[in-house]
Amino acid sequence: MAENLNVVTFRNGDSIPLAKTKEEWENAAVEGRPVYCIYDINPGDNSKTGKLCNWYAFNDSRMIAPKGWHIPSDREWIELSVELGMSPAEAEKLHERGTDQGTRLKDPGDRSWNLSDSISVNFSGFNALAGGCRLNDGEYYMANVIAVFWSSTETETGGAYAYGIHPAPFFNRCDDNKGLGMSVRCIKDKQAL
Repeated sequence: MAENLNVVTFRNGDSIPLAKTKEEWENAAVEGRPVYCIYDINPGDNSKTGKLCNWYAFNDSRMIAPKGWHIPSDREWIELSVELGMSPAEAEKLHERGTDQGTRLKDPGDRSWNLSDSISVNFSGFNALAGGCRLNDGEYYMANVIAVFWSSTETETGGAYAYGIHPAPFFNRCDDNKGLGMSVRCIKDKQAL
């Protein structure tokens, strides 16, 4: 997808719980329950950035990806990293990776990135917006500064892989806590191509 997932129901029509308070968000993280939020609970701000959800929201059996789509695995994010010019060995690393792959994913129309005209951006069509995230304790974090995206793959530590784009040009790969609120992108199922 060229934009963040922006849904409030599972595929079967059931509502995804909205965590309005810090306590609701934190409790869902502790209990492993699916929730979503809108950054600072301001509906006007999510028309482009979509909802932030914890890892449990899209790993629920009711699924949130539209039919014919799925949440990308860690392997699929690594494939994207290589497609953007990272070596396979570099793409497997954690934290800051690559050279300018993060910049290549940024939406040049998002003024949050403070991109100069001399930087080649978004040739991928990914259109990353700096939507921030929500921490386990319910605090919102770094809107207009970072974009972070879940993968569907769990890590050996009990977390899940996530991918981050920051003001720096790198494209980070992290082992994050499943209770964090991040953006979600979907990828078309192979049989749906």
